[in-house]
Formats: sequence, structure tokens, C-alpha cells
Amino acid sequence: MTKEQAWEAICAQIRRSGLRTRMIIISLAVIVLGAFTLIFYVGIGLVAAGIVMLIVTVRRSKSGNIDIDLYFEKYILADWFGVFFDDVAFDRKFAFKAKELKALEVFEAEWSDTVCNRCFTASFHGYPVRAAEVVLSGNPAADSNRIGWNYEEPVCFFWGRIWEIEKECAPEEILDMRQRLEKTEADGRFKLCYSGKKVYLLHNLNSATGAYPWWLPSPGGDNKDIEKLEHEAKESAGEYAALLGKVLEA
Repeated sequence: MTKEQAWEAICAQIRRSGLRTRMIIISLAVIVLGAFTLIFYVGIGLVAAGIVMLIVTVRRSKSGNIDIDLYFEKYILADWFGVFFDDVAFDRKFAFKAKELKALEVFEAEWSDTVCNRCFTASFHGYPVRAAEVVLSGNPAADSNRIGWNYEEPVCFFWGRIWEIEKECAPEEILDMRQRLEKTEADGRFKLCYSGKKVYLLHNLNSATGAYPWWLPSPGGDNKDIEKLEHEAKESAGEYAALLGKVLEA
């Protein structure tokens, strides 16, 4: 499938989702109207009609659906990122596991929830690369023995992107990389660490002002400008590629 075909399929799915939402609202409105007029025969008819409309809408919505995220990543984002990286492949199976991140020993120890988004692998100047947007959060003050829902707001320890580059380095090489990173003018807070013969570049965008916007958001009702999406994706990919090139001297 080409990215043009994928985009057409995504737009069609967005239209179906919008129509489904409107039909569900109309169906519920008919049911509610019928409920208020049940003392009349017309009320029974309205309730029955609303229920039928709702059932038909739900059943039809299950057929022909596509996973917008999957199509967007596999056929579109991979093509855009391919301008700066080789062999790009997006897949949720490439997500960073909590055990992997804890082994780096660079995060707050109290986090308990791990979310990974836009996970992909690629090659950069011959080095295997894995990257994803990562959110680490938790509630260190929560009572672990508490039964029921915890209403306390979780604390976000990290919200940003993590890049893993397979490259065996000597201690002095890591020191040189950190010095080159410090000389860059990249926005945000970057940290470089080395573990298990892999270099990790962490870009933490979390701040006290609130959550940072999601990286490479999927197309949706208010987000269907493909030229804008392409510009933002390539701009982000290009900035990271340039930064990796400087740090690795690739």
C-alpha cells in the first residue's frame, strides 16, 4: 500500500467515525424523546426506532474499520522518517519495557506507570536505532495497601523521547559525546547515558506547567492537514537526526 492509499483509507475512517458518532447521538435522542412520551403509543414506537437505529449503527461501525494509528505509522510516518533514517519500521512491539528503563538508573525510582508511543526501529549511519515517546508516572505517596480507586493525581517524572543507539563505546568516547551534546543548541533537557553496549539519548520535555503535546499525533477530525503533518514530522525527524549526527560524529 502506498502512503497516498493509506491516507485515503485514514480519511475514509475519520468520516465513518464522524457519521457513527452523529448517528449514535441521534439514536439516543430518539430513545430519550420516546421515554418522555411513553404514555402515548408514539413513545413506544420512538423508543423502538431509536434502539434499532443504535443497534444498526453499532453493527455497521464494526465492519470495514481500520486502525488509524497503524496505517499512519506503517505507511506514512515510516516514509517521512525514511528521509533521515534507513530501514524505518514502526511497531508497538518495539516499546521500551519498564525493566529496561529501570536498568539505566537515570530516572526517579518511584515511577510505576510506563507509556510508550510512536515506537520504531531504524538505522542511522550504520548504527541500529530504536526510539519512542515515553511517559513515566506514578504516585510515590499512594498507599500500596489501599483497596479501591486512588484519586490522587499521579506525578510525571519523564515525558519525552528516548533514543537507543547500538554502539560499543569506551568511557572516554562517552565523555566526548556528552561534551558534544552540551555544545549543541537543542531545545529541551537532554541527557546521555551508556548501558549494555548501547548509547541512550533522553529528551525530557516534562515541566511544571503541564503535560507536553503528544509526539507525532494521529490524523483526526481536527487534524487532517497532511501537508502540516508531514512538515511537523520531517522537521522533528530532521532535528533529531542532526543532533544524533553531532553527538555520534556520524
